[in-house]
Amino acid sequence: MTTKLATVTLRNGSLVPGIAFGTGTKWFKRPAKDADQDAVSRELVDSIKRALHAGIRHLDTAEMYNTEEDVGLAIREFLAESGLKRSDLYITSKLFKGATDVRGTLTRALALLQLDYLDQYLLHAPFLEDIPDNTKTLGEIWAEIEAVHRDGLVRDIGVSNFGIPHFEALRQHATIFPLVNQIEFHPLLQQTDLAAYAKEHGVVLSSYGPLTPLTGSPDKVDATALNVALDAAAERAGKTRAQVLLRWNLQKGRVVVSTTANPDRLAPLVEVQSFELTEDEVKEIDAAGATLTYRKFWATKKFD
Repeated sequence: MTTKLATVTLRNGSLVPGIAFGTGTKWFKRPAKDADQDAVSRELVDSIKRALHAGIRHLDTAEMYNTEEDVGLAIREFLAESGLKRSDLYITSKLFKGATDVRGTLTRALALLQLDYLDQYLLHAPFLEDIPDNTKTLGEIWAEIEAVHRDGLVRDIGVSNFGIPHFEALRQHATIFPLVNQIEFHPLLQQTDLAAYAKEHGVVLSSYGPLTPLTGSPDKVDATALNVALDAAAERAGKTRAQVLLRWNLQKGRVVVSTTANPDRLAPLVEVQSFELTEDEVKEIDAAGATLTYRKFWATKKFD
C-alpha cells in the first residue's frame, strides 16, 4: 500500500511535502581545499536517491552545507531512473554568506543543483554580523530575495533561525512577509511564543533537529519524563521513539527535516506519515518536554 504523503499548505497556497530529507548535519562539508579533493560525496548522492525511491519528495540543502552539487546529481540520476518529472519534487535551499549577492548566489546554486528554479529559498539566519564584508541591512537582503521570487527563480521564500525580534525588524521592510521559518524544534525546544507569532502572521514553521532529544542533548539534561511519554506512545502505536518524535512534529503542522545514511531507516521515516498520535499523547509529550530547555544549534545566539 502506498503511503499518502503528508503536506503543509503555505500562505500562498503552495503545498510542501511534510517530510524533507536533509543534507546538513551529518552531511555538512567543508569547502574543498584543493583540486584533488572530491567535491561530490557518492555516499550522500546514493542516500538521497534511496530516500527519493522510498517516497520522499522534498530535499533540503544550503549554501552553508556545500551539498548543493550532490543534491543536483542525485536529482538528475533519480529522475532518469524513475521517469518522474522535476515538478514532482520540492527542493529547498538556503543562503547566508552569499546574502551579499543574492542573485549571484542563487545563480550558482541553481547551476550546482542543475535546476531552473527552486521551490523554496530561505535566508539561513538573521545574524548578519557573521557574514564577512557584509554592508547590507536585513531589509536590503530581503528585497533581493523578493526580486528573485518575482523573476520566477524561486517559488516560495522564507527565513530560518528567526526569532520574534528578527521578524519585527523585517516586517517594516517586507513586501512579501516570509512564508516559512525553519527552526530547531523538538519537545525540549518548543518555542511556544514564536509558534504563536508564526500562526498569527501566517508563517509555517519547518523543524530541523527533530530527533535532538534522542541524539544530541547533553547528559546533564534529564529527559526521563520525556522518554516515558515517548515510550508509552511508541508502544501503543507499535513504533519507535524516533518515529513518535517525527510524528509529533507533523501533528504540530510542521514540515520536518530529517536524514539518515542507513537504508533500513528510510522506510520508518516514510511511515511516520501513516499513523497518528492521540491528542493525549501529544499533550503528554508537550508537558514532559516543556520542563526542560535545550538548544543544540546556534546556541550562543540571541533569539528573543
